[in-house]
Amino acid sequence: MIKYARRYHKWLMAFLGLQFLIWSVTGLYMVSINIHEIHGESKLKETDKKLKMVKANYPIELIRKRYPLAIELTMTTLVGQPVYRIRTAIARTHLVSIRNGKELGLVNREKAIQIASHYYSGQSPIKSATLIDEYDDKLNEISPRHTPAWKISFNDLIDTSFYVSQSSGELTAVRHNYWRLFDWMWRFHIMDYKQGDQVSNWLLRIAAIFSLISAVAGAYLTVANFTRNKQRDNRDAA
Repeated sequence: MIKYARRYHKWLMAFLGLQFLIWSVTGLYMVSINIHEIHGESKLKETDKKLKMVKANYPIELIRKRYPLAIELTMTTLVGQPVYRIRTAIARTHLVSIRNGKELGLVNREKAIQIASHYYSGQSPIKSATLIDEYDDKLNEISPRHTPAWKISFNDLIDTSFYVSQSSGELTAVRHNYWRLFDWMWRFHIMDYKQGDQVSNWLLRIAAIFSLISAVAGAYLTVANFTRNKQRDNRDAA
């Protein structure tokens, strides 16, 4: 029995040794970095999130009649401008001025830059502004539900990028090099090298099963060797 346990333990650990090293390195990085830093909260400026009282010249009742498919209606601000944000049942978002009822339309490049600059806490200039209108799991850093969106990149040391929704004007994500490294660490940690969102993938399950078998075999060898050494010591003492 010991011979088989030693054989299984040796070959399984030879197969899983590199993955154990990867789990250790990636796990160490992920627990060492503050998750709030990964989320980019340090790159966000403290802004007044309260909606100040303004005269709603365009009442909500008219909004309901105008958008009968609305499933969510929010009064908020867009770079200081009070607006209604209306989400409809067909997964579309409208921005309407609270003051005059004018629909603001899709967020253009200049507006996206203005929104990103409004939230950015640093002083670095903008490097580029790109519209991400199609999802590509190899290139995109945001969920497909957040596209189309403007990617506003700043010329700072960690290559910070703000993603601004083209339809709602919301800041949907903050990405930087620490997050990008975290994302790769996460993919290697859960062994999902494509999108990094399948924690229960089969490759990880197989590795976990083999790891359990190897651990049980190793525990058995430890107990067996300890018992055998103890018996040898007792015989020598006698």
